[in-house]
Amino acid sequence: MKKILGYDIYYKIDVEKLSFSGKETISGESDKSIWLNYSGIAIESFRVNGKETPFETDEKEQSIRCLVPYTGKFEIEIYFSGKIDESLNGIYYSRENGFVFVSTQFEATGARYAFPCVDNPEFKAEFRVTMDIPSDYDGISNMPPERIEDHEGRKIITFQKTPKMSTYLLYMGASRYDMLEGKHEEKPIYLASAKGKMQASKIPIGMASDTLTFFEDYFDIKYQLPKLHLIAVPEFAFGAMENWGAITFREIELMVNESTSSAILKRVDEVISHELAHQWFGDLVTMKWWDDLWLNESFATFMSYKALEHKHPEWEIMGEMVTGETGGAMTGDSLRNTHPIHVEVKNPDEISQIFDEISYGKGGSILRMIEAFVEPDNFRNGVREYLKGHSFGNAIGQNLWESIEKVSKKPVSKIMDAWITKAGYPQIEASVNGNKIKLHQTRFFLDGSPDNTLWPIPLTVVYSDGVKSFLMDEEEMEIPLQNFQYINSNRTGFYRVKYDGELNENIKKVAPTTMDKFSRWGLISDYSSLYFSRKISIDELISILNMFQSDMEYMVMDEISGIIMSLHNILHNSRKIDSFGISYLNGMLNSLGPFKSGEPINITVIRGRMQSVLSLIDLDYAKKTANRFSDFEKVSPDERQSVAYAYAMARNDLSGLLKKLETLRVDEDKIKIISAMGHLKGNENLTAVWGLIRDGKIKKQDSFRAIMAASGEAQNRQFIVDNMEEIVSTLDRFFEGTGYTSRFLESMIPYLGLQDEKSVKEYISGKNEPSWEKGVRKGLEYLNIYKKVNAE
Repeated sequence: MKKILGYDIYYKIDVEKLSFSGKETISGESDKSIWLNYSGIAIESFRVNGKETPFETDEKEQSIRCLVPYTGKFEIEIYFSGKIDESLNGIYYSRENGFVFVSTQFEATGARYAFPCVDNPEFKAEFRVTMDIPSDYDGISNMPPERIEDHEGRKIITFQKTPKMSTYLLYMGASRYDMLEGKHEEKPIYLASAKGKMQASKIPIGMASDTLTFFEDYFDIKYQLPKLHLIAVPEFAFGAMENWGAITFREIELMVNESTSSAILKRVDEVISHELAHQWFGDLVTMKWWDDLWLNESFATFMSYKALEHKHPEWEIMGEMVTGETGGAMTGDSLRNTHPIHVEVKNPDEISQIFDEISYGKGGSILRMIEAFVEPDNFRNGVREYLKGHSFGNAIGQNLWESIEKVSKKPVSKIMDAWITKAGYPQIEASVNGNKIKLHQTRFFLDGSPDNTLWPIPLTVVYSDGVKSFLMDEEEMEIPLQNFQYINSNRTGFYRVKYDGELNENIKKVAPTTMDKFSRWGLISDYSSLYFSRKISIDELISILNMFQSDMEYMVMDEISGIIMSLHNILHNSRKIDSFGISYLNGMLNSLGPFKSGEPINITVIRGRMQSVLSLIDLDYAKKTANRFSDFEKVSPDERQSVAYAYAMARNDLSGLLKKLETLRVDEDKIKIISAMGHLKGNENLTAVWGLIRDGKIKKQDSFRAIMAASGEAQNRQFIVDNMEEIVSTLDRFFEGTGYTSRFLESMIPYLGLQDEKSVKEYISGKNEPSWEKGVRKGLEYLNIYKKVNAE
């Protein structure tokens, strides 16, 4: 196939039979033969240039091939039909308030489940969509309606033709909607939800408009479509999806009201910003193939934080990017079973497994590192040149590096080629050598094993008289010792630092007062990793953490709280870590004081997180906090999770949690109760919770929350191990085609294996699921690391 020019799709949705039928005309040009992607669709007629044409289908290869060789321009006319599924991929449905909500999720290869197409991002085309739906339903697609007609008691909506775009960005939705409307300049922005569920204000519309203003200025390109929909989908596997002009979200990621916590408010703004960044980087300019998926996701990740930094400087949001995106990516990338940022992709199973912390967090962190290296203005001007040069087309990562290099006159391609093609990252060991500091780089592995892989590392070294930059592209180099303070200013570099000898002792003395907040976070993160890699003891780690007992910086408090929770789950009943954790968290909560209206948002957020951790590790605190459960809705939204956890830990009362769940209307609060259910003890409770999930009483999209919580709770692990076959197969059915099962297994296996390694490995050995492979391998690697930590 040479190219596709356009799709004209007539799509009839039957909400009673949960089926669809359609007719499409595909125009294009072939250089040898005609082939299309499809899966699970009945092909009723196949005509090329007006003639019925023989074809063959291959369900395994998900393809239709015309049996007649064809060269030149063509028009294919296809009649087809299929089922609207309840899995969260392709075209699917959920039920809301007695009616059906139909939505689509086509990334990465879901379009072929809804209509025959060339389901490849490089084959961009124009789409004209006509939806035939019940008369009391409305339809949403990427473009505004061109006309709406009534025909035999049904509604026929013909949408305007789209710009050239990839199949995975097409959207078709049909339901009864509630709708709020706002504007960005003269373009409408719609907030849509299932009928009867609109509890939100127009805050998300304002967030979107402000973000569009920022990106239009940053990219120097206007938002290209005539409207924008923000759609709250009742059942949705992902957080959100960047369909051009019709962005879909989980309800919790979009619906904002008086019960919304500060943490979710920040999250909503970040997710909206991420998806809007894609409207340029991913939609306007699209990767040629999925091996550059990381470029889409990492750029949107980085740019979403830049937008929030501009809109809300008081949030200090880059700190959250570093703790969340960079921190998570450095953990995942320290495994042997990691992958390069740029990874070869051959089949659909592989695509779903690279939507991970490497594609998002590491990629975004590398872009932050490069921006610091070339300076922000040069970075922005290079991005502008890239987008303008490839608008409505496809590109590869090298095109972006060349644009930034051209503007900055710095060796961007050389650096990026190394960082995106090599798995892992370096650790720099720093030691005094006379009047110099000797630097030695090796690859860092969380299991502590050695490796001599080298990177070109853009170093930023802080001296008392300023920051100096070096490019370390050899195994060893020396830098001046005089006036030295520390390495990796503002933690812009994606590497760890291990200070040896007198440098180590000096860093411990000056870190709390000399280092910037990013570097203080980085020091704590580095020492935590040194502990997991068995290079320091638990006592030495706790001594480092004790240095920051009075540090009120959000990043520092968040990192230490996370370490406490992680080690509590791994070192079950460890007096050392629990004693330190209880002391630290109580001390910090006393310093923070009670919630005050109008306080800085980061104080509100971190207080809630610390309270949640303390509820899970300190039964005395849980007993006191559980008394607030009867007034759950009156509790400050950011403190409600800790109250739900405390009730589960102290009262172990499923019926109380269920009664509360039934009264709540907001997804955010429901999720807090569902997560707390995973901390209930006893097989009777856990069997009942699993029954709610299995029988659909808990939303599919939220089902994993209780299971993940239970796997972290030492007393509940055996129940999951004993029921692993049913639990995993059910989750796999719920999240088919999304890659989520792989991520669930990656997270669960290490904890379940600490409980019953033999049974877990027996279960895994009996499976041969390609879409689980990476998660299983990573989970087993984490298990081996946790076992060594646990054996101390």
